[in-house]
Amino acid sequence: MLIGLVWGLLLGLYFDLVWGLYIGLLMCLGLSLAVSFSTGFAVSVGFMIGWLLGYYRVPFYFIQAPVALFRLDMRHNPYLWDGAVRLPLWGARRRLTDQVAADPETGAAFVLSQSQGLGTRVEGSTAPFPRVNRGCVRTPVR
Repeated sequence: MLIGLVWGLLLGLYFDLVWGLYIGLLMCLGLSLAVSFSTGFAVSVGFMIGWLLGYYRVPFYFIQAPVALFRLDMRHNPYLWDGAVRLPLWGARRRLTDQVAADPETGAAFVLSQSQGLGTRVEGSTAPFPRVNRGCVRTPVR
């Protein structure tokens, strides 16, 4: 009877330890992988959304779009004071093209200032555009 009790205790302890550790390890590993993958996915999606909002300059677009709707001419437009307007401004192409047709000299100076890098003055122009420090140097494409 004592041998049966000891044998039962040893077998019970062995199987409980083995299966307990095995199931605990599987559950711990599975849960940690699930949590780490879901956390990593959430962080990467959040980073991508933040990067896209910054790349397309969406916070500035909410300022530029109303300005472009109400006051858009050769001297007052977001293309002069923002170096990277990535989203289209409503009616900007039509209004600026009409103004270039009405005043070709100012239009040519505006186009030259945009092609040479924002914030540069066009020499010999009667319509100088403001010099703005952009914080970066544009190198010409060869």
